Amino acid sequence: VGSAVRRNGAEAGDRVYVSGTIGDAAAGLKARLDPGFAHRLGLADSDHRHILDRYLLPQPRVKLTGAVRASASAAMDISDGLLADAAHLARASGVDLVLDMAAVPLSAALAAIARADEQMFHACLNGGDDYEILTAVPEDRASAFEADAAAAGCPVTRIGKVGSGSGEVHLQGPDGPLPLDRFPGFRHF
Repeated sequence: VGSAVRRNGAEAGDRVYVSGTIGDAAAGLKARLDPGFAHRLGLADSDHRHILDRYLLPQPRVKLTGAVRASASAAMDISDGLLADAAHLARASGVDLVLDMAAVPLSAALAAIARADEQMFHACLNGGDDYEILTAVPEDRASAFEADAAAAGCPVTRIGKVGSGSGEVHLQGPDGPLPLDRFPGFRHF
């Protein structure tokens, strides 16, 4: 009781996880502001409802608290966007994060947006307001973290690793490194 997992405890060798899916709330905001958004991108009605719900009715991952407290070395919510918040965690911990962008979990709606408009997809992926959890977990606690998250009904996905460094985020794609400036919303610190 009273123990908080802060963003400054990540260490080289930790695994990086996110809860849920990323980018839905930003897509929902775009759909809310632009009535033709879903139609232009060919979204199914169910996908359109999903992104609107993720924006209008966020569901913070409070059930993940026990798993985070038991296993994570660092954690924070994803409210500013995945890459911006990864940079906050990396800077606070004095480490580098290497993120595998192909591993980032996407809803069916975000996958459809990715197929329809790559620039819009990148903007949504780092648009913020997801209120998912970004965590760094020591390798020897990874299995326990995954099991505790599953028992709590909170999906988590490993998206990268923590390396030695000075607070930078590095992105990996299927064909190698990706430039950070491909993802609008990310601010270089």
